[in-house]
Amino acid sequence: MVLFASAQTKVDIQRQSKGTGFLAPPFEKPVRSGISLPVDCDTGELYFLTSAPAGDNLFVCHASGQWAPQGSAGSANVSIENNGALVGTRSKLNFVAGGGIVNAVTDSGSGIGVQASVDTAVVLTKGQFRTGAVLACDASLGPANAYACAMSPTLTQYQEGMVVYWTPNSSAASGPVTLNIDSLGARPVTTMIEGSDPAAGQVLAGAMYPLWYDGTGFRFFPINVPPAYLTTASQQSGSAQYCESAGASGTEFTCSLSPQLTTYSPGMVIHWRPSVDGTGGATTLDIDSIGVRSLKLADGTTDPGSGSVKANELYSIWYDGVRFRILNERLGAVALKPEVQSGQLLLCESSGTINQQYTCNLSSTLGAYQRGSVIHWVPDLDASGPATLDINGLGAVAIKLQNGTSDPGIEDVSAGRLYPLWYDGTSFRMLPSSSHRLASGTRPTCEASLRGRFWMVAGEAGTKDDISVCAKDDMDLYAWRALY
Repeated sequence: MVLFASAQTKVDIQRQSKGTGFLAPPFEKPVRSGISLPVDCDTGELYFLTSAPAGDNLFVCHASGQWAPQGSAGSANVSIENNGALVGTRSKLNFVAGGGIVNAVTDSGSGIGVQASVDTAVVLTKGQFRTGAVLACDASLGPANAYACAMSPTLTQYQEGMVVYWTPNSSAASGPVTLNIDSLGARPVTTMIEGSDPAAGQVLAGAMYPLWYDGTGFRFFPINVPPAYLTTASQQSGSAQYCESAGASGTEFTCSLSPQLTTYSPGMVIHWRPSVDGTGGATTLDIDSIGVRSLKLADGTTDPGSGSVKANELYSIWYDGVRFRILNERLGAVALKPEVQSGQLLLCESSGTINQQYTCNLSSTLGAYQRGSVIHWVPDLDASGPATLDINGLGAVAIKLQNGTSDPGIEDVSAGRLYPLWYDGTSFRMLPSSSHRLASGTRPTCEASLRGRFWMVAGEAGTKDDISVCAKDDMDLYAWRALY
């Protein structure tokens, strides 16, 4: 027994073994390691991946030949996908808000809640637009008819086709008028006839004037023609601002907006379509039962006259904080606009027109014609007689004058000018032309279709202009009657 005991040998596994890493007792290191995962493995086997980030090193073989990571610092990894496509597998998920997006992340104790919402300081809402603030340009007067205003949000550049609501705080004298928005530079304010300065009494303190930018300066819309705006494709129909009366008397009108209006806000503008003719005199309007308000003409004091309000015609009215004012008598339209200030969503320019069959495209694409929708149309050729317009390939629709039945006549459609059109469910109607705009060029023969039309023949140097009107005498004979 003594001889046998002295012959025993002590084995040091840590020093004498091969391929196995052991630490000094009582610790052991029985996990294989390396810079890449082995192709083959047995179920239950562990592997330490030295090339992985700290905390993500340990992998387990959950099935033959299939490795799975075992989390980061004790946390489980999550596979993140985007519409079914794998983005990556990580132990952390970070919610990063984009432009105009606000994330609210809360821990209830039993779960994590993530709620995304829009930043109303960046993204325009229907409620904000209804107030009219984003398009309002309340201008103060400087020396020599020089006006300046600030918009909210701040306008970063003038862009051709943009439209603003201009309310000067002081009346302008005759002669050149300029407007400087957000210190972008003074630009001329002219009448619809390009280059013509406003006449004395045409710019009044406290009155609202829609102006559009033609690339060089601001121009008035033709008298009786307020503008229209959009914000998104869904608003191109104009339904959010459309308020149609039903069963009203000639002096007491009611209507409803969709979505429902909750309060009257100074500066708000809507499209109003009365169901009956106005009888004139003191007139009221109640929207969504918020309360009865007086309806006045543009000056805010004068009641509508007999014939000022016609059934089924579209009017643009604004709320000045006390009463509704008709921006311009007899027809108007206003619709809505992320680039509201630019006016590009509403602009529809024609090109390649043949035989007065016009086409144009809106951006974003118009999905369907809808009654009450309004666009700003710029034709590429003059038109006189039957004409059609096809927007975004939705089909050709007849273009008519404001009464909805008459075709455009001479000088009613001129290439390169901006015309607001509204869709009455059957045809596009032109809003009334400015009474200050005189046709010019070769004067046609005076006939019944031109009755009441003014015409100017410009005189050469040293020769006066010839201004006349087409009218008939008591013998029912039509002729141009000289006025000047």
